Amino acid sequence: MQKGGCVEVVQADILRFDVSRSFPDGGELVAGNIPYNLTGELIRKLLDQPPRPRRLSLVVQKEVAERWTATTGASLATVAVQVFAVSRTVMTIPASAFIPVPKVDSALVILDVRENPAVQVDDLNRFFRFVEAVFQFRRKQLGGTLARLAGVSGAEAAQRLNEIGIDPARRPQTLTLPEWQAAYDAFNPRFGR
Repeated sequence: MQKGGCVEVVQADILRFDVSRSFPDGGELVAGNIPYNLTGELIRKLLDQPPRPRRLSLVVQKEVAERWTATTGASLATVAVQVFAVSRTVMTIPASAFIPVPKVDSALVILDVRENPAVQVDDLNRFFRFVEAVFQFRRKQLGGTLARLAGVSGAEAAQRLNEIGIDPARRPQTLTLPEWQAAYDAFNPRFGR
Protein backbone atom coordinates (compact mmCIF):
# COMPACT_ATOMS: atom_id res chain seq x y z
CA MET A 1 0.00 0.00 0.00
CA GLN A 2 1.15 3.51 -0.74
CA LYS A 3 -0.15 6.57 1.02
CA GLY A 4 0.00 10.00 -0.49
CA GLY A 5 -2.05 12.91 0.79
CA CYS A 6 -5.68 11.84 0.80
CA VAL A 7 -5.15 8.96 -1.61
CA GLU A 8 -4.21 5.42 -0.77
CA VAL A 9 -3.34 3.20 -3.72
CA VAL A 10 -3.61 -0.52 -3.07
CA GLN A 11 -2.27 -3.01 -5.58
CA ALA A 12 -3.86 -6.35 -4.75
CA ASP A 13 -6.29 -9.02 -5.88
CA ILE A 14 -9.54 -7.31 -4.89
CA LEU A 15 -11.34 -10.62 -4.47
CA ARG A 16 -8.78 -11.76 -1.87
CA PHE A 17 -8.17 -8.36 -0.31
CA ASP A 18 -9.72 -7.83 3.14
CA VAL A 19 -11.42 -4.49 2.55
CA SER A 20 -12.96 -4.30 6.03
CA ARG A 21 -9.60 -4.76 7.77
CA SER A 22 -7.71 -2.27 5.63
CA PHE A 23 -10.52 0.30 5.43
CA PRO A 24 -12.68 -0.18 8.55
CA ASP A 25 -14.55 3.05 7.87
CA GLY A 26 -15.40 2.04 4.31
CA GLY A 27 -13.34 4.58 2.41
CA GLU A 28 -14.58 7.09 -0.05
CA LEU A 29 -14.03 5.75 -3.53
CA VAL A 30 -13.23 2.58 -5.40
CA ALA A 31 -12.21 3.10 -9.02
CA GLY A 32 -11.11 0.66 -11.65
CA ASN A 33 -11.29 -0.93 -15.05
CA ILE A 34 -12.25 -4.38 -13.87
CA PRO A 35 -12.02 -7.68 -15.75
CA TYR A 36 -15.49 -8.28 -17.13
CA ASN A 37 -15.62 -11.84 -15.86
CA LEU A 38 -15.27 -10.56 -12.25
CA THR A 39 -17.95 -7.87 -12.36
CA GLY A 40 -20.70 -9.71 -10.47
CA GLU A 41 -18.40 -11.17 -7.83
CA LEU A 42 -16.67 -7.83 -7.27
CA ILE A 43 -19.92 -5.91 -6.86
CA ARG A 44 -21.15 -8.45 -4.31
CA LYS A 45 -17.90 -8.19 -2.36
CA LEU A 46 -17.95 -4.39 -2.26
CA LEU A 47 -21.66 -3.85 -1.62
CA ASP A 48 -22.99 -6.86 0.29
CA GLN A 49 -21.27 -6.21 3.60
CA PRO A 50 -20.36 -3.04 5.47
CA PRO A 51 -18.20 -1.08 5.47
CA ARG A 52 -19.12 0.04 1.97
CA PRO A 53 -17.30 2.67 -0.07
CA ARG A 54 -19.16 5.91 -0.66
CA ARG A 55 -18.80 5.67 -4.43
CA LEU A 56 -17.70 3.19 -7.09
CA SER A 57 -16.41 4.42 -10.45
CA LEU A 58 -16.04 1.39 -12.67
CA VAL A 59 -15.43 0.66 -16.33
CA VAL A 60 -17.63 -2.32 -17.16
CA GLN A 61 -19.07 -4.00 -20.23
CA LYS A 62 -21.68 -1.71 -21.81
CA GLU A 63 -24.44 -4.32 -21.45
CA VAL A 64 -23.71 -4.59 -17.71
CA ALA A 65 -23.89 -0.80 -17.39
CA GLU A 66 -27.27 -0.85 -19.13
CA ARG A 67 -28.59 -3.47 -16.69
CA TRP A 68 -27.26 -1.61 -13.65
CA THR A 69 -28.88 1.65 -14.72
CA ALA A 70 -32.22 0.19 -15.85
CA THR A 71 -35.34 1.70 -14.30
CA THR A 72 -36.91 -1.72 -13.76
CA GLY A 73 -35.40 -4.86 -12.27
CA ALA A 74 -34.09 -6.18 -15.58
CA SER A 75 -31.97 -8.78 -13.80
CA LEU A 76 -30.85 -9.93 -10.37
CA ALA A 77 -27.78 -7.69 -10.82
CA THR A 78 -30.04 -4.70 -11.52
CA VAL A 79 -32.03 -5.30 -8.34
CA ALA A 80 -28.87 -5.81 -6.28
CA VAL A 81 -27.24 -2.62 -7.53
CA GLN A 82 -30.47 -0.63 -7.01
CA VAL A 83 -30.75 -1.88 -3.42
CA PHE A 84 -27.30 -0.58 -2.52
CA ALA A 85 -26.62 2.32 -4.90
CA VAL A 86 -27.90 4.94 -7.28
CA SER A 87 -26.23 4.29 -10.64
CA ARG A 88 -25.56 6.37 -13.70
CA THR A 89 -23.60 5.90 -16.90
CA VAL A 90 -21.11 8.70 -17.43
CA MET A 91 -19.86 7.70 -20.86
CA THR A 92 -19.64 4.89 -23.36
CA ILE A 93 -16.14 3.79 -24.33
CA PRO A 94 -15.77 2.16 -27.75
CA ALA A 95 -13.91 -1.13 -27.98
CA SER A 96 -11.33 0.59 -30.20
CA ALA A 97 -10.14 2.62 -27.18
CA PHE A 98 -8.50 -0.50 -25.69
CA ILE A 99 -5.43 -2.51 -26.62
CA PRO A 100 -5.99 -5.32 -27.30
CA VAL A 101 -9.39 -4.45 -28.74
CA PRO A 102 -12.17 -6.37 -26.94
CA LYS A 103 -15.26 -7.63 -28.76
CA VAL A 104 -17.61 -5.34 -26.80
CA ASP A 105 -17.97 -1.68 -25.95
CA SER A 106 -17.54 -0.50 -22.37
CA ALA A 107 -19.03 2.20 -20.18
CA LEU A 108 -17.92 4.21 -17.17
CA VAL A 109 -20.54 3.78 -14.46
CA ILE A 110 -20.77 5.69 -11.20
CA LEU A 111 -22.47 3.94 -8.28
CA ASP A 112 -23.28 6.34 -5.44
CA VAL A 113 -23.63 3.93 -2.54
CA ARG A 114 -26.66 4.40 -0.32
CA GLU A 115 -26.16 4.84 3.41
CA ASN A 116 -28.87 2.22 3.98
CA PRO A 117 -30.32 -0.37 1.59
CA ALA A 118 -33.25 0.92 -0.49
CA VAL A 119 -35.51 -1.92 0.65
CA GLN A 120 -36.65 -2.36 4.22
CA VAL A 121 -36.98 -6.11 4.63
CA ASP A 122 -36.63 -8.51 7.55
CA ASP A 123 -33.68 -10.36 6.01
CA LEU A 124 -31.72 -8.92 3.08
CA ASN A 125 -30.13 -12.27 2.18
CA ARG A 126 -33.56 -13.87 2.10
CA PHE A 127 -34.85 -11.01 -0.07
CA PHE A 128 -32.08 -11.68 -2.61
CA ARG A 129 -32.77 -15.43 -2.54
CA PHE A 130 -36.42 -14.59 -3.28
CA VAL A 131 -35.47 -12.34 -6.22
CA GLU A 132 -33.02 -14.93 -7.53
CA ALA A 133 -35.65 -17.69 -7.31
CA VAL A 134 -38.19 -15.59 -9.22
CA PHE A 135 -35.61 -14.79 -11.91
CA GLN A 136 -35.12 -18.53 -12.47
CA PHE A 137 -38.48 -18.23 -14.28
CA ARG A 138 -37.86 -14.87 -15.96
CA ARG A 139 -39.90 -15.76 -19.06
CA LYS A 140 -42.90 -16.87 -17.01
CA GLN A 141 -45.69 -14.75 -15.59
CA LEU A 142 -45.32 -13.72 -11.96
CA GLY A 143 -48.62 -15.28 -10.86
CA GLY A 144 -47.60 -18.79 -11.85
CA THR A 145 -44.01 -18.41 -10.69
CA LEU A 146 -44.93 -17.11 -7.25
CA ALA A 147 -47.64 -19.75 -6.85
CA ARG A 148 -45.06 -22.45 -7.55
CA LEU A 149 -42.36 -20.93 -5.31
CA ALA A 150 -44.70 -20.15 -2.41
CA GLY A 151 -46.66 -23.39 -2.63
CA VAL A 152 -50.01 -21.64 -3.06
CA SER A 153 -52.69 -21.87 -5.72
CA GLY A 154 -52.51 -19.72 -8.83
CA ALA A 155 -55.67 -17.93 -7.68
CA GLU A 156 -54.13 -17.09 -4.29
CA ALA A 157 -50.91 -15.84 -5.90
CA ALA A 158 -52.92 -13.70 -8.34
CA GLN A 159 -55.01 -12.29 -5.49
CA ARG A 160 -51.91 -11.35 -3.46
CA LEU A 161 -50.32 -9.69 -6.48
CA ASN A 162 -53.51 -7.79 -7.33
CA GLU A 163 -53.75 -6.59 -3.71
CA ILE A 164 -50.33 -4.95 -4.01
CA GLY A 165 -51.06 -3.50 -7.45
CA ILE A 166 -49.01 -5.91 -9.55
CA ASP A 167 -50.61 -7.60 -12.56
CA PRO A 168 -50.02 -11.37 -12.20
CA ALA A 169 -49.35 -11.57 -15.97
CA ARG A 170 -46.22 -9.42 -15.69
CA ARG A 171 -42.73 -10.85 -15.91
CA PRO A 172 -39.98 -10.42 -13.27
CA GLN A 173 -37.83 -8.07 -15.35
CA THR A 174 -40.65 -5.48 -15.44
CA LEU A 175 -40.78 -4.92 -11.67
CA THR A 176 -39.48 -1.76 -10.05
CA LEU A 177 -37.57 -1.96 -6.78
CA PRO A 178 -40.62 -0.92 -4.68
CA GLU A 179 -42.62 -3.64 -6.46
CA TRP A 180 -39.94 -6.24 -5.64
CA GLN A 181 -40.18 -5.27 -2.00
CA ALA A 182 -43.99 -5.44 -2.09
CA ALA A 183 -43.90 -8.89 -3.72
CA TYR A 184 -41.37 -10.12 -1.17
CA ASP A 185 -43.49 -8.79 1.69
CA ALA A 186 -46.63 -10.43 0.24
CA PHE A 187 -45.01 -13.84 -0.25
CA ASN A 188 -42.28 -13.87 2.41
CA PRO A 189 -44.15 -16.01 4.98
CA ARG A 190 -44.72 -18.62 2.25
CA PHE A 191 -41.27 -18.47 0.67
CA GLY A 192 -39.02 -21.35 1.77
CA ARG A 193 -36.45 -20.58 4.45
